[in-house]
Amino acid sequence: MRKVREVARLKEAGLSIRQISGSCQIARSTVGDYLGRLAVAGLSWPFPPDLSDEDIDRLLFVQPAEKPRTEKRPVPGWPHIHKELRRKAVTKHLLWQEYREEHPDGYGYSQFCEKYKRWAKTIDVCMRQSYRAGEKLFVDYAGMTMPVTDPGTGEVFYAEIFVATLGASNYIYAEATRSQKLHDWLSSHVRTFEHLGGVAEITVPDNLKETTDYYFFADNSSLAETPKIGIVLSPITEENTHKGLIIDQISPHGKAGEAGLMQGDLLIALNRHPIEDMADLRIAMLDTKEGDLIEAEVLRGKETKEHHTLIVELTIPKMSQMPIGHP
Repeated sequence: MRKVREVARLKEAGLSIRQISGSCQIARSTVGDYLGRLAVAGLSWPFPPDLSDEDIDRLLFVQPAEKPRTEKRPVPGWPHIHKELRRKAVTKHLLWQEYREEHPDGYGYSQFCEKYKRWAKTIDVCMRQSYRAGEKLFVDYAGMTMPVTDPGTGEVFYAEIFVATLGASNYIYAEATRSQKLHDWLSSHVRTFEHLGGVAEITVPDNLKETTDYYFFADNSSLAETPKIGIVLSPITEENTHKGLIIDQISPHGKAGEAGLMQGDLLIALNRHPIEDMADLRIAMLDTKEGDLIEAEVLRGKETKEHHTLIVELTIPKMSQMPIGHP
């Protein structure tokens, strides 16, 4: 039984909280709590004769039952919201704004997201993927572009959004580039690795139309070395009436330059296998090895295209670490 009566009597007698604590053998904090509750309830010593211990407990300690909330807020149409979220550029915040415009007394944004999350768990069937830290980096372009205005010329172009995500932490790196061409694609990788301060064991892209689909392994021994022509390629523009791949760069580590290949040449065939995209190139390079001679057919010139057939020796470049401060 609580010692409320004794605490009230001793307080009325003029004792301090410390003295009351020692006399009743209870903590000083408890004495202070009792006195505070007595003040709130408006009770002082002496108590009314008909006030029982049960009445004291009810007045000081038993909280009134909380009235059930009768407020009902309009429930969003979760199936419609779930379907809309699959569309590009549609976010939960945008859908919440539309919901509040229709129902001003509806849920706040945090409650909206929490209730949608709970609802989605009841219908989503998915397989959870587990990744070790530093194991995989997923790279792709976002799909939607962003208009950018050149401050010098006023030219407006639509930038591609490159996105890289670490599998284990979901950490995201994103940047805008002028195109999805090979140069921008590889440069984005370099800047991603510099930003992250390292290279994941495996870099996994989605299917890219502008370049190729591949797995990039940080460990050179993970894949067998394949011979190279020593050129950097990109798709032709829509204005070009010919089919093939444009030679953007000639590597100083290969034999392409010695064979006569030039930057700007249009590669149309390898070993008489027509080349229209990167898939054709990979097929033409199957089963080749270092030292093989490959026949490269190119078109050269801007207005009148000259046909050239050149013999290139395939090599395997000796890779080394990129120097600090490379462009």
